[in-house]
Amino acid sequence: MKRSARRLLAASKRFDAWESCVSQVPATEYGDPDGGFGYRFGHAGATSFAYRPALAIDRSDWDDPDYLFLAFAGGDRPGRPCRNEPGERAD
Repeated sequence: MKRSARRLLAASKRFDAWESCVSQVPATEYGDPDGGFGYRFGHAGATSFAYRPALAIDRSDWDDPDYLFLAFAGGDRPGRPCRNEPGERAD
């Protein structure tokens, strides 16, 4: 039981260090699924095209993003010290 507790504590510390390096990337879906507006979709130089919805990084302050993706910023990788300023420091 003590060995299991030590392994669990070590795993918890590794996860906390990993989680502290993760950044959130806000994204929002723009466009109309019916094709009324959105991002132009088609081959370059084609005379016919359609509009489709797509995800874009959301930098606006007026509304909450639809999605939050987790990512490592810059050169941050799991198991290494954070090079960029994380959202919180490891406990």
